[in-house]
Amino acid sequence: MTKKRNKTITKLQAFFLIVQTQIGVGVLSLPFDVHKVAQKDGWISAFIAGIGVQLSIFLIWFLNKRFPSLHIFEINQKVLGKWVGSVTSLFYLVYYFGIFLLINLLATRIIKTWAFPHTPSWVFYLIFTFLITYICIETLRVIARFYVFVSLFIVLLIAISLTAYSLVDFRYIFPIGEAGISNILKGSKQVLLSMLGFEFLLFLYPFIEGDEKSILKTATLANVFVTVLYVFLIFTTLIFFTPTELNIVPEPLLYMLKSFHFRVLERYDLLFLSIWIVSVLTSLITYFYLTVKGMESFRKKRSNIPIYMLSILGYIILTFFPEDPFKLQRFSSFLTNLSYLFFCGFPLLLLIVSLLSKRKEGEGQA
Repeated sequence: MTKKRNKTITKLQAFFLIVQTQIGVGVLSLPFDVHKVAQKDGWISAFIAGIGVQLSIFLIWFLNKRFPSLHIFEINQKVLGKWVGSVTSLFYLVYYFGIFLLINLLATRIIKTWAFPHTPSWVFYLIFTFLITYICIETLRVIARFYVFVSLFIVLLIAISLTAYSLVDFRYIFPIGEAGISNILKGSKQVLLSMLGFEFLLFLYPFIEGDEKSILKTATLANVFVTVLYVFLIFTTLIFFTPTELNIVPEPLLYMLKSFHFRVLERYDLLFLSIWIVSVLTSLITYFYLTVKGMESFRKKRSNIPIYMLSILGYIILTFFPEDPFKLQRFSSFLTNLSYLFFCGFPLLLLIVSLLSKRKEGEGQA
C-alpha cells in the first residue's frame, strides 16, 4: 500500500510535531520533581530517560514498519479484529482526551499562580478551547506548518535560560553519582513522563514522507533534541540553586528567571512563561487532534462534528473539575502511570500478535 500522499508532511515538519508535543506543561516543574528523587544527579536521570524513550521509539517504529500506510487506530483493527480493535482504539481515544484535560488543568493552575491569580479558571479554559478548536479544524499539514513556525520560540526559551549562567556554581552537582543508581533510575521515570509526546509517531508514521529508515532517523533526532534540552534545563537549575533551595521551589525555572531584573524587561519569568504557553498550546492541539482522529475512526465520513462535540464536552468537564491540588495530583499520577500502557504495552502487544499471526499490511484479517 502507498502512503496517504495527499496528506503527507515532510520529515522536518514531523520532527517539530514530535518535539513540540514532547515539550509541554511538565518542563517547568521537572527539575523540582526529579530533584526530589535523584538530587544533584537529576541531569543523569534525563539522559537515561532519553534512552528509554528511544527504545519506545524503536518499538513503535517496528510496529508501524509492518503497517506503513496505517495509523494506530487502523492498526488496532487490522491486528486485533474489528471488535477488539475498536475497543483498543476507544481506550486510546479516552487516554488522549484525558491527557488533553490534564494539560489544560495543570497549565491553568500555573498561569493563575504566576500571572493571573484573580482570573477565573473558566476564562483560560475558554481561550484554550477556542484556539485549539480553530486550529484542529485544519489539516495535519497546516498544523505541522504552525508547529514549525512557533518552534522559533524554543530558541528564545534557551537564550533566556542562558542568562542564569552569570550566577551559577558548578560545585552544586558534585560529587557526581552520590544519589545512587536506584534513585537515578527512579528520577529517570519522572523525566520520561515529562517527555511524553513521542508516541505521536503511532499516528504520524503513515503521513511522513520518506522511507522507513528516514522516519526512524527523524523520530530519533526529535528525541535527541528534547533529551538534550531537558538535560540542559535540569542541569542549569541544579547549578543555580543550592540543594536546599531546590527542595522548596516547585517551578525552579520561573523562580530562577524571576531573580533577574534588566532595564528593558523587569520580569523575565513572565517572558519565559509566555513562550512556555505556546509549547503548552501545541501539546494540547496534538492530544485533542488525536482524540478527534480516534472518533473519526469509528465514522466512515469525515466532518467537523467530532471537533465541536469534544470542544464542548472538554470545556464542561474542565469547568466542573474541582480546583483541589490533591485531586489534580491524583488525576495526574493516574494518567501518567497509565501512559506506559499506551506507548509501550499496547504497541508491544500489537507487534507480538502481528508477528505470531504473521499479519501485516496487505493481508486480510482473520
